[in-house]
Amino acid sequence: MENHLHADTNADDKSTKIVRLFGLIGGALIALIIYYALDAQMPHIVEEIPKLSSLNYKAMPVVAGVAVLMGIWWMTEAIDLPATALLPLVLFSVFSVDQFSSVSASYASPIIFLFMGGFILALSMQKWNLHTRIALSIILLVGTSPRRLILGFMIATGFLSMWVSNTATAVMMFPVGMSVLQLVAKLVGKENASNAFYQKEEITKAHGGIMSNIVHKGKDITQVIQEKTTIYRTNFSICLMLGIAYSASIGSLGTLIGTPPNALLAGYMKTAFNIEIDFAQWMVFGTPLAFIMLILSWLLLTYVIFPLKIKEIPGGKEIVRLELNKLGRLSQAEISVGVIFVLASLGWIFLDTILKSW
Repeated sequence: MENHLHADTNADDKSTKIVRLFGLIGGALIALIIYYALDAQMPHIVEEIPKLSSLNYKAMPVVAGVAVLMGIWWMTEAIDLPATALLPLVLFSVFSVDQFSSVSASYASPIIFLFMGGFILALSMQKWNLHTRIALSIILLVGTSPRRLILGFMIATGFLSMWVSNTATAVMMFPVGMSVLQLVAKLVGKENASNAFYQKEEITKAHGGIMSNIVHKGKDITQVIQEKTTIYRTNFSICLMLGIAYSASIGSLGTLIGTPPNALLAGYMKTAFNIEIDFAQWMVFGTPLAFIMLILSWLLLTYVIFPLKIKEIPGGKEIVRLELNKLGRLSQAEISVGVIFVLASLGWIFLDTILKSW
């Protein structure tokens, strides 16, 4: 068994090295192709579009090539992700796109420090399990019938995703969801193994697909799930897992720090059009939109795509309370992080408005 696992690990390492080597060389080649193709055509493009005449069109092929190179290196992890992010510092200076001081200034923009603060808060919440306590409390508050339990998970995930990156939020909530599914499966199975809720349908390869192979590096998803858990494919389990995934993405629309594209858009609007979008202004538009999309997703999942047939889960509240009790009493560290989180959130939302009113 150990030899088999060792062989699988070696095969995975070899595949990873091949992908990284392909990305390293292939990314550079594709970037060069993009550069030379645009370099030859750019004068003609500028002639056709008078508005571009004032721009440094000689730098455009370089910027496009570097963007493609960075995208491929990030996707394949050809080199460390932070090292790839620093490529513009070197390449833009070498190819005279802009001065080093101008390029480096972008790495110290207020948006970067806004995200840094958000990441530090998120790491603190994860370290002391405050995120789990918040999520379980929201779930218990919303209700523990099948549909309400899914809605609770989606609201909790969406709320956390407003302040923590959507990927990190999904990773946080996934173990909580899995533990709930396992407990539910045991409880319902004990009551009635033939219950419509708990049908032991086989998870076929169709439920794995390409992403299964990527995540498990070629290992059959059916084997992974059925070896490690007692969970079988039911509409409830599908809705819960998809609900966590969808709400992690939807919730990130709610605030400026929910996902990097939000802050990047705000920064671009400020630089290109001198339109400033502060934290509160974004929330006025983003939070209601995220809430509406979350409710629509919940309705589609639980009523249309994967309708739930049972009304109650035996011991539903006890399941959530059990998970909450495992965390123990609220610690001093959790209280401190919670207070800082609330103060930081209020500052992001209201401080700019207060300062302007003075």
